[in-house]
Amino acid sequence: MKKIAIYNNKGGVGKSTLAVLLADYFAAGSSASKKQKMKVLVIDLDAQASSATTLLGLDAVARARQAGTVLTRYLNGQPGPGLDSYLHLRPKLESPSTRKLVLHDLWVACQDRADLLNFEQNNTPERVADRMDWFIDGLQEAGFDTVFFDLPANLDERNLLALATLRLADHILIPTEPSRISVNALTDSLNLVYYAGGSMKEQMMQKKLAGFILNKTDRRTRQYRLHHKELSELANRHNTLVLKQALPTAPDLASSSDDSLEFNLLQDRFGKQYSNVCALALEVAQRCGYKTRPKQSPKAGSR
Repeated sequence: MKKIAIYNNKGGVGKSTLAVLLADYFAAGSSASKKQKMKVLVIDLDAQASSATTLLGLDAVARARQAGTVLTRYLNGQPGPGLDSYLHLRPKLESPSTRKLVLHDLWVACQDRADLLNFEQNNTPERVADRMDWFIDGLQEAGFDTVFFDLPANLDERNLLALATLRLADHILIPTEPSRISVNALTDSLNLVYYAGGSMKEQMMQKKLAGFILNKTDRRTRQYRLHHKELSELANRHNTLVLKQALPTAPDLASSSDDSLEFNLLQDRFGKQYSNVCALALEVAQRCGYKTRPKQSPKAGSR
């Protein structure tokens, strides 16, 4: 089971959009070899629950919070139902008869602000880390192949659950923008990644950095030309890279996270950005060590 954290300490850079995008593609099997579907879970650690709301709908997230089936209740060991009750399956739509990729089963765990605050104020870093290890063991036993963690912005040393997540993640993806304010903010994000590692050496945490992913990007602009080079140099100093595929500012991407819209095909969700999103998902899969389908070499004698 691979654990992938999506994190940037700056808000508004597209963490939730990226979490939903990747989860849908991985669950549909478009990023794996031989189109093999994966059992995928999205854990929304942000109290705003943007990715959870996108996948489940606002009413379902509200009901989960009211019923107490939120992650920190489970981590706190409160008496109640088993793990399955805290993992919410996205409602299914009728699958059309098509060869296109349909939205597959996708599980979601959501959060509640008051429960999260209570959990972190009444537990030590060591206990939080122990409970997260125990939780991950349970997910592995449940047969999950990939877990995406959508982390909140504006973290500091008091955010024990997010810090524990960064430490246990196999890979950390950092969405950002090619702008001065976004590039400047990355230093704080990277410093917190190293802080989360605790006694782990900096080089060990660097190995988790799967790369920076550019969002709201137009390569034709002066802003991109000004800041892409320094972003690449920053990535190089931390032994990572800027992924080749980028996400533009586009209406289809903005509407893909609108929970009032219904989608049953990946192509419907991402519209004109479908092929662009697919290319990004494949690059992420390769960076995170998945065996993706190799590109077909031209046959002998073909032109």
